[in-house]
Amino acid sequence: MKDHSGETTWTYKAPTKETASARVNQRGGDYDRLTIDGFDTYRQRDGQNKIRFLPATWDNPKHFGYDVYVHYGVGADEQQYICPLKMRLGPCPVCEALANASEGDAEELKKKLYATKRVAYFLLDRKSETPEQILVWFAPWKMVDKKMAAQMTTEEGETLEVDNPEGGYDYMYTKTGQQLGTEYSAEKFSRNVSPISDDPDVLKKIMRRIIKHPLPSVLDVKPYEYIANVFNGTVAEKPKADEDDGPTTLADEKPKRRVEVDDDEDAPPPPKRTKPAAASVEDDADTPTPAPKKPAKALPSLDTDDEDAPTPPPAKRKANIPPSPSEDDDEDAPPPPKSSKMRDAARKAMVEDDDE
Repeated sequence: MKDHSGETTWTYKAPTKETASARVNQRGGDYDRLTIDGFDTYRQRDGQNKIRFLPATWDNPKHFGYDVYVHYGVGADEQQYICPLKMRLGPCPVCEALANASEGDAEELKKKLYATKRVAYFLLDRKSETPEQILVWFAPWKMVDKKMAAQMTTEEGETLEVDNPEGGYDYMYTKTGQQLGTEYSAEKFSRNVSPISDDPDVLKKIMRRIIKHPLPSVLDVKPYEYIANVFNGTVAEKPKADEDDGPTTLADEKPKRRVEVDDDEDAPPPPKRTKPAAASVEDDADTPTPAPKKPAKALPSLDTDDEDAPTPPPAKRKANIPPSPSEDDDEDAPPPPKSSKMRDAARKAMVEDDDE
């Protein structure tokens, strides 16, 4: 970079905690992970460790740890993969190879590739430079989980709520050795009750994240073909998140597919709800709307000024009387009684008709 005088300038940038942590946790080569992006695995340190287990947020948990089976030492790069068969997600090429191995190779392969039981935990590393970061620990079942479970019971027979986010207990232990020679000692729970964070906002943030992403949903289970290619030494393309070749996490993706729009263009459209005929404008354009039935009216009075004549009551709907077949039948019906003035007018009209 050059300044206004044309001379090259340089500004020192100190490394951040995030970049330093990423360099420490990186692995040689293109190493596959057991978790999806956004969730790193817990890396123990030699000597004393202090961690805090987070509660289970998936459906019907029996424990805050989740049992997982992992194949180690797969392929030339000694990769590790969660076993789809043991997790009941489908067939596993490594397990098939072990089942089909000859007697001479079977024992050797089982020692190296047999699916090992681990217990996955969400936790916080109390001694980390980022103690609020949610990590996943694939702990050895016999060395950690069984010993820890024994310490969760008090002398009075009560079970400690070690994973209670607001009032739980930190876990401390000492680690020595590497890989198969790893040993744990001085394991114990703190007797001081504490929240997962003294900051209420941080506590809520951590809980929201593990509720939104339960532990089974962040475990990355590779598809069958991908594991088979690595196991056989062929080039394996990284599975994409939107591929349906096989499971990528333990979270069931079927509910998402059920709500997608059907791509079948030839399928008939769903039946439409019909409206009542009276509300249809198009149907009424050509067809006259029948007038509502009106009650029969009495013949009009010839003398509307006759105040002495009683006003007939309004006709009521004759529900129990069958309707007249036609209006012509009313011509033979006798007229209603007439008043005196009406009768005189009628006689006068009849006389005039006879004179004509």
